[in-house]
Amino acid sequence: MKTIFALLAACCMAGAVAATDRLPAANVVYFIPNDLQPCTNYHARLNVVLHEMQRFYNDELERHGSKARLRFQSDPARPDQFRIFTIHAKEPHTGYPRNGGGPKAHKEVEAYFKANPGLKDGDQTLVLMPCEGPEYGPYHGWGVYCFAIDYSELDIKFRGVKGPKGQKFSKYYGGMAHEFGHALGLPHNHATRNDEKAYGTAIMGGGNYTLGSSPTFLTEASAKMLEVADCARPDPKPERRSKHVMKDVAVTFEKTRHGVRVAGKLPVPNDIHALIAVYDKDEWLGVNNNYDAETFVVPIAADGRFDYIMPYAEIHPGRTPYVQAQLRYIYKDGSQELLRHTLDPKPEKEE
Repeated sequence: MKTIFALLAACCMAGAVAATDRLPAANVVYFIPNDLQPCTNYHARLNVVLHEMQRFYNDELERHGSKARLRFQSDPARPDQFRIFTIHAKEPHTGYPRNGGGPKAHKEVEAYFKANPGLKDGDQTLVLMPCEGPEYGPYHGWGVYCFAIDYSELDIKFRGVKGPKGQKFSKYYGGMAHEFGHALGLPHNHATRNDEKAYGTAIMGGGNYTLGSSPTFLTEASAKMLEVADCARPDPKPERRSKHVMKDVAVTFEKTRHGVRVAGKLPVPNDIHALIAVYDKDEWLGVNNNYDAETFVVPIAADGRFDYIMPYAEIHPGRTPYVQAQLRYIYKDGSQELLRHTLDPKPEKEE
């Protein structure tokens, strides 16, 4: 009898492992313009860097008590290594400029995966381009894609090293981790005052310059969003698309003595995974104006009600009088909606 139970337990464990293995994993592409060579020892060197980036995210997710874990494709021939697809580009490096080069590279990468069905796994794809000389190429998150650059000294041995090599490593290692966060669906956000004292710089704030050189962390809001990201979520993506409810909810934004209150009531049942309140000190609406935005996870009661104050004590001062309160709806299928509300009027002239 004990033997039968042991076998059943083993089968259950094997099934659990198999189910975990079937969860989507991110793809890594090494994209080489036709006038360049790959950087020295790129596969082995980047494997160490990527494992450390994965460790950073997963350690932070564990600190937040989350079951989400960032996953990359494993190399079928070397299961302890990540799989890196090498793609030879159609054009020289000048064909993939900082502005506009991403969509061109994306088109070629997608064509490669289409011509080789079964190779692409999850939605998220990290594209690295070799760059030994003057900096070039796209370096940003774009949808579920992330573009970054590689160079021979993007090597974990330079992590924490004083001087130019250590500073450059931190910039490009942190930059890659930051931009990949965008591919996972993470917007910019700043550390609250207490988190900054305790943990350092938020990776989706200025962490693209600090990871590897000074304390850097993942905010609670970012951790909640990763729980429904394709290549990090702990469970399969729902087969049915989430029903969006933002337009059906009356939300109140109110300045109080102690902070900004956001309140409302969600329909029950609903497909909401999390609500994220945002205090955004934008000068103008546009790209990269939310690096200084503090984020807070809003508790939701069983009846769908939420009533939360973003405390002024946790918020850093802004550079202009213009402030937005926002509510970001995070759905179980990973989709998002953003509700904006102006708290203070936009100044006539930017300061």
